[in-house]
Amino acid sequence: MVPRKILFCALLFVGCASKPIHSTTPPSNGPIADQKLYQEKTTQEISLLNLSIEDVPNEYRFMVSKWLDYFQGRGRPYMERYLSRSTRYLPMMKEVLKNNGLPGDLVYIPLIESGFSPKARSHAGAVGYWQMIRGTAKRYDLKINNMVDERLDPIRSTESATLFLKGLYNLFGSWYLAIASYNVGENRVQHAVMKHLTRSFWELAHRKVLPKETVDYVPKFIAASMIAREPDKYGFNDIAFQLPLSFETVDSPKPVDLRKLSSLLQISYDDIRELNPSYRTNIAVPIQGDVVHLRIPAGKKEMIASQLDQAFTVVNSRTLASSPGTYKVRQGDNLSRIAKKFSTSISALKEANELKTGSLLRVGSLIRIPEGDAPRRSHHRKRMDSSRVKYQFHKVQAGETLTQIAKRYSITLPQLISENQMARKSSLRVGTTIKIPDYSRE
Repeated sequence: MVPRKILFCALLFVGCASKPIHSTTPPSNGPIADQKLYQEKTTQEISLLNLSIEDVPNEYRFMVSKWLDYFQGRGRPYMERYLSRSTRYLPMMKEVLKNNGLPGDLVYIPLIESGFSPKARSHAGAVGYWQMIRGTAKRYDLKINNMVDERLDPIRSTESATLFLKGLYNLFGSWYLAIASYNVGENRVQHAVMKHLTRSFWELAHRKVLPKETVDYVPKFIAASMIAREPDKYGFNDIAFQLPLSFETVDSPKPVDLRKLSSLLQISYDDIRELNPSYRTNIAVPIQGDVVHLRIPAGKKEMIASQLDQAFTVVNSRTLASSPGTYKVRQGDNLSRIAKKFSTSISALKEANELKTGSLLRVGSLIRIPEGDAPRRSHHRKRMDSSRVKYQFHKVQAGETLTQIAKRYSITLPQLISENQMARKSSLRVGTTIKIPDYSRE
């Protein structure tokens, strides 16, 4: 007799394999009635994530309500800023999801991950709108090097996040589990599913086998998506929504100096950088293939066609050496010394440079400093002018950690530690009040 757990594991993967994300091609040679049924099923699958509090088991509706109250109360300034910025990117991101047959509501993951800010960075090295770590980004074909980081691009990062989420859904057959896995990783969720023989996120939450942060993550996502879809219903009726990005694309056979390009187009350099956020410097280089694909403001394509060669530039080793986020190894350097110099960790340096334990550093070689730790002359990080920082206060609850609190308020762990003059491994006492800085990340 086959053991119950082994049988469940087999059914899990057989079931998922027979329930993939739908194809956009109808079955061939089928009667018209069957094709109509297929189209209705397709529409239903795309709408699987039309979330509301009624979809949540009674036991967990209070958690969704808690986040609704937070976003309407203490977290309202954040939500207002995120909603205002969201419309800049929603149309293009939803189009990517739609083209891949995924629910449009997944577009609100960046709302709670980054507030739709390309500048968002976590202490763990997650970057960009979808807060992807380096390993996941590379697994789904995003290019990251001294000159380029495609996690910062709203379209390319969404394409990779779409592939990641599609794979998670095909693994678990549940959008709630897919979203939970996006937060904590598929291995942790898969282990819980196998051990407790259920593909119900709410059952796993009830059994308390997932991290508290992950159990909270799904209700937080539901609450944020409810507000984002119907802001007026939840009192957000005075949001200054930004206009969607509008651009055209031109191709260049050579690297382009974006500063020269902005001058030729007679627009600000910041506008050019916003349209081409993948480039880490003012030099645009080929990312995929041998051609530089540049986005320029709509209506400027004809103007630049005859002048683009004036913005061509040469990329050499000197250009690479001056790229932000790099450091030239000196005599006597080791990973420990460099990590201390740039207030990062040895493990983060290893990940950023794909170094193995015991790897030797060659004098004169360039190594990449993890995002958020740019080279600087002083060994001490500059404190932001406190007179320009606004604060709110948080009372520590049972079971909370500094990492959870930092993520909840969309700031980095070092920022939280620095503002409260704490040690990284400080223990938190329940009821203690800590300062939460608002850097506004604009």
